[in-house]
Formats: sequence, structure tokens, C-alpha cells
Amino acid sequence: MHAPDPKPPIVIHVPKTGGTTLIVAISGERRQRRADDTYRHILWVDPTRRERMISNAGDIFQAGGETAYQGRRLTLVLRNPIDRLESEYNFLQNRTEFRELWTRINSTEYPSTFGAYVETESATESITKFLLGRDLFDPSPVEPAEFDRLVERLDQLEFTFGLTEDMPGTIANAEHRLGIVCEKELERHRTSIHKAPRGDDWPEIEAAFTIRNPLDLRLYEEVRSRFEAQSAELPDDAVEGISFVGGAYDGLLGYVRSTDRRVPFEIHQEHISDKAAFVAWKQENIHALLHMHVMSLKTCDDDGKTYLREWMHRAADKFLKESEIFEIDSDDPLKSLEKLTKHLFGRMD
Repeated sequence: MHAPDPKPPIVIHVPKTGGTTLIVAISGERRQRRADDTYRHILWVDPTRRERMISNAGDIFQAGGETAYQGRRLTLVLRNPIDRLESEYNFLQNRTEFRELWTRINSTEYPSTFGAYVETESATESITKFLLGRDLFDPSPVEPAEFDRLVERLDQLEFTFGLTEDMPGTIANAEHRLGIVCEKELERHRTSIHKAPRGDDWPEIEAAFTIRNPLDLRLYEEVRSRFEAQSAELPDDAVEGISFVGGAYDGLLGYVRSTDRRVPFEIHQEHISDKAAFVAWKQENIHALLHMHVMSLKTCDDDGKTYLREWMHRAADKFLKESEIFEIDSDDPLKSLEKLTKHLFGRMD
């Protein structure tokens, strides 16, 4: 039970750090809300035009923030920076509005690989830029004084810290420091549906990331050390019984229900060899795809795995030749989806 709070805590949700799971857990709300005073995230400056997206966390870390936010409680969770950026890259590449935003800012296509993404200024020091209130994909560098002020602010205000890698401990720390009680079984939100495997070039990507993101890496260590200090104050049984439910198939339903009219094939972007041709194909078949989506939703009883099995049957009937035999893995239809995506849209060797 969450009692009314005249000054509810501010949750600072750095994208792809488990922030949706956290805000739902500590607020008792059933879904993520739009960014506001107590929920700092990213938002479109003008949702009708979608030409600029910003973080609304910046005033906390700007000059004067230490006075303006005295007496407010804040929660900040960070994630290993390269893992977070990789998750962000995979998440955004499936979403047309973000690819278009990237092109508008950089005058280039959204990078085709994570390695290329890492090498861009728009993906450099992204956690630090978010906390400073920068625009999404802002390529301008962070000044040393800005970063120093940000780190100082972590000790000037009443922060509760957490790490994505230890979400049970993060929830327990929030309960202890915020004086709340969360459900023991918590729903995991925005679960990744598919993560492309890392290639042989991962050590080179990791090395480039380390060179290009020293501030994000230092910031992560600053938060990690403070989280560990706070965790040492928790009762021995603080995390006992805390568990999370929900997986890829739960995330899939949210993915396909988006107003962006995404289709399951887009989950496996790495196998779509010609992105422009795929966009044209999708537009050409939009009515058939919408019908498949609606009919699959009607029969799935809000179960992602059932939805995908039904959708795959319809997709195979619609887009494969009669002579082509395609079997769907009933236990894990995401595997079958990857095979069908490769078959229809992959490179022809």
C-alpha cells in the first residue's frame, strides 16, 4: 500500500536501465506515465511534430539544483554503460520515429551496426548527457565543470541509488530509504524481446567504447559505490522473497501494440538486409499485416507466445510459396520468427 505523499520521490529514469519496472514497483501504478516532475525521463518537445526529444532531468543537476531540490527525495538507477548503450541501440533501431530523429540531427542513416553507433558523437557519454538534460542524440561534448557538478549533486541531495544488475537489491534499498512496501512478486517491464548475439569484433567495440565514454564509466562507478554503501545499511533479509515475472513474450505484445504499427519481422532487424526495401514492402502490405495483427490479438487471450504462433501461421500462409514448407516451434516461436525473417528479408548468398 502506498500512502499519499505531499512530496513524492522523484524517479530519474535513464533509458534502458529498468526504470519502467522500478517506477511501477515503487509507485504502485500499473504502467509507465509521461515524464513529469516526479518522473524524469525523455519526452518529445512537441509530440505532434516529433522533431526534438529531450531529457527533463537537467534542472536537478544544473547550477542552483542543490537548493531547488533540497528536501526532495530522488531515486537514480544506473546500468553498466556499454550494456545500456547496446540495449538502447537495439531498442531504437526498431522504431521509425527514432531513426528519423537520428537522420534529422546527424544527416546520416541510423548506424547499421552497434560498433558504428559507438563511434558516433551522438552516442557518446549518453548517460551523462541525459542527466544534464541534453537532447536525445546531442553530439556536443560534456564540459568538465558540468560533469563535476553532476557528481557533487549526488551527495548534495537525498538520493536513493540502485543498479540494474541488482534489481532485487535496488527495490529493497528503495523500500528501506523511501519508507514504502512493494509487492514481493514484481512485473518486469519492457523486457528485451531479442538481443542480437555479439560478434567476434566485440573486444574492439568494447575498447572503442572505453576510450569514448570515460565520464559515463566514471559516473557508473560513482553510483555503484554509493549504492553499495547504502546496501550495507539494509537488514540481512531485505531482499528475501523479491522476485520478478515477465519475459520476452510479455514484451512482444507491447511491441506489436505500438501506435508505430510495428510487425514481428522488425524484431530481427539484423537480418533485414535492405531496410529501405523492407519499409516499402511493409507499406505495400500494410492492410494484410494489420488484419493479421488484429486476428492474432483476438485469439491470443493476451498471451504473447500464442499471439506469435497465430501470427506466424498467417504470415507463412500469406508470404511463402505453396511449395515452401515452414514449421513453427510451438514452444519458442521467436526462433521460428528469426528463421522466417532471414528467409524473406535476409541477404541472398
